[in-house]
Amino acid sequence: MKENKTLKIKWNQFWGKRLTKGLLSIILIAILVGTSSVSTMSKSISNQEFFSYHVKDIVNYFFGNTDAVLASSQDFAYEKSIDGPLYGVAEGKNLIVIQVESFQNFLIGREYNGVEITPNLNKLVEDDSIYFDNYYMQVAMGNTSDAEFATNNSLYGAEEYCTYALYDNNHYRGLPVLLSEKGYDVAAFHGYKKEFWNRVGAYPSLGFDTFYSEEDFEFNEVLGFGIRDDDFFKQSTAYIQKMKQPFYSFLVTLSNHHPFPLPNGEEPIPPKKGDEGTLVYNYLNSARFTDKCIGEFIEELKQTGLYENSVIAIYGDHFGLTAGDPDIQKSMTKLLGKEYDVDEMAKIPLIIHIPGEDVKQTISISGGQLDFLPTIAYLMGFESLDTLYLGQNLMTAKNGFVAEGIYFPKGSFVKDDVFYVMSKDGVFENGRAWNIKTGRQLDLEEFRVDSLRAAQLITRSQSYLKNDSIGQMQGMLKRPSSVKDPSSINKPTEGVAVTAPSEKATTIPEEVQPLEPTSPEQENIDSTSEATSQDAIETEDGIDYQEPIVIGPNGLPEGLGPSVEQEEDNMEESQDTMQETEDPDSSQPASSQESNMESTQESVTQ
Repeated sequence: MKENKTLKIKWNQFWGKRLTKGLLSIILIAILVGTSSVSTMSKSISNQEFFSYHVKDIVNYFFGNTDAVLASSQDFAYEKSIDGPLYGVAEGKNLIVIQVESFQNFLIGREYNGVEITPNLNKLVEDDSIYFDNYYMQVAMGNTSDAEFATNNSLYGAEEYCTYALYDNNHYRGLPVLLSEKGYDVAAFHGYKKEFWNRVGAYPSLGFDTFYSEEDFEFNEVLGFGIRDDDFFKQSTAYIQKMKQPFYSFLVTLSNHHPFPLPNGEEPIPPKKGDEGTLVYNYLNSARFTDKCIGEFIEELKQTGLYENSVIAIYGDHFGLTAGDPDIQKSMTKLLGKEYDVDEMAKIPLIIHIPGEDVKQTISISGGQLDFLPTIAYLMGFESLDTLYLGQNLMTAKNGFVAEGIYFPKGSFVKDDVFYVMSKDGVFENGRAWNIKTGRQLDLEEFRVDSLRAAQLITRSQSYLKNDSIGQMQGMLKRPSSVKDPSSINKPTEGVAVTAPSEKATTIPEEVQPLEPTSPEQENIDSTSEATSQDAIETEDGIDYQEPIVIGPNGLPEGLGPSVEQEEDNMEESQDTMQETEDPDSSQPASSQESNMESTQESVTQ
C-alpha cells in the first residue's frame, strides 16, 4: 500500500509569526493523514471523526483560528447531523433520481412572454417537496459524468480527465452501494452510447446492478444529443416497473443539450422582438420541453402505482448558458433584470419530492452536488455513512460551503451569500468576491482561509481517487466483474442503434478556465498533495499511477481522448447531423456555432 506523502506547505506572512508552532502542527497532521489511510472500513467512522476533530484542535491551538485551513474529510460529520424533524421521512421508499441536462436554477418559477417555462417543476416545488435554491454544480473534467459521480459519491471528479475513464477500477461506497446493502435493486438509465465517458466500465464499480443505454431504447427521433426525453422517460418507466422494490433508479436526460433544438411538432413560446433564433430563446424552449417530459413521467409513475411510495429527486448537471459569451450575457441580463454573472451560471436546482408527507420547504444555505449523498441519506434514515465523503447534510446544516471545481480556478468557493472566484494567475488578492444577492463587491482578506479550505477539499478528493482510499479501507475487496446485461430483462421494445451527434464544446468565461499554477500562492495550494499531477502506466487491471502522464495536443492524457483531427471530424459530423435533425425555427446562429468549437484544451465538453 502506498504511503501518503508528507504535506508540504510554504508559509506566507499570514502564518509567519506562528512558524515554530506551525511546523509542529504539520508533523502531527501528517501523522494523522498517514494513519487515516490505512484504517479498515469497520473503523472508518471513528477514524474520520478522530481525524476531523483533532486536526481542528491542532490548528486551533497553534493558529488561533476556528476554521481549519486543512479541512478534514468530515468537516460536518453525518452522524452528528441527523437530529432533525425530517430524519427518516423517506425510509424504505423507492428512490428515483433525475439528472437533467444543462438545467439551471433561474428557470424555476420564471415566465417568458407570459408563459411559465417550468410549470411542472414549479408545481413540485409547491407540493410535498424540499427545494434547494442556492445549489451549485461541482463538475470536473468529465462534466456530465462527473456530476453523476459527485452526486452519488460525494467526491469531486478527476482534474485531468473523465473520472470514469481514469478510475473505473477504483472501489466506491456511494449511494448505489449503500442502498444495495439495504436490499435495493439499483439501475442507471442513459439514452446514449454505453461507452461514452466509459459509463459501462465504471458503473459496476459504482455499484449499479443494471445499466440501460442507447441500445436498450427505441428512438423515434434523434434530438440534439440523443433520445427525446419523452421517449426516454416512457421506456424507462417500463423498465422501472420490472425492478424489485425498493429500488434506486438513476436517470440522465439528454434533450436539453446545446444547441437546444425543439423536437418536431413541438410549439415554441412566442418570442419577444429580437429574441427569435438566439441561443437563450432556444434554451428556454428546450428547457420547457424537458419540464413537460418530467411532468408526463410523474403522471406515468402515478398510473403504474409507483408514485406514492417513491422519492423523486431532480437536479441539473451543469450550466447550459455560459456567462463568457457576450451575446448570451446580454440576453440573460435582460431576462433576469440583473447582470448575468458566473454565480448564476453555476447555480442549478435541486428538488426532492416526497409524495404524501406534506413537506414544503425551501433551503437557501449554499450547497452543491457533493452534498446530495448525506442529504438524501438523512431523509432515508441512514444511521451512519461508513464511507469517505466530502459533503454535508443540508437539512440540518447551519452554514453552507461549496468548493468549486474545474470550471473555476482552484480556491474558488460559495459560502452562503458569498461567491469568491480565484484569479486565473492563482494570486488570492487578484480574485474577486461578491454578495450574490446584492452584487456588492466584498473585501477579500476575510475569505483567505475559505479559499485555502476550498482548494484543500478538491486536493483531498484527488488523493482519495489516486490512492483508491476506499479500496484501502475495505482491504482491497474484489470489485464486481460486470454489469448485468439488460437484454436479459424482458425489454418492452427492441432496441434500435442510433448514431447520435458528438457532444459539442462549450465556451466558458476566461476567468473560470482550468489553470496551471503560475504563482507561489497557487503552488502553495497545490503543494499539499501531488494528486493533481497524475502518474500513469497501463497494467492488466487498468491504470497504475507510477509514471507521468503525457498530455497530448488535444489537452487530454494520450490514449484517453480523441486526437485533434478526430475532434474536428466529430464536430463537423455534429454540425451536419444537427442541421438534419433540428427544427428550422430553433437553429443556432453560425457565429455561435463557431464560438462553441474551441479546442478541448480551452473548453470543457458536456
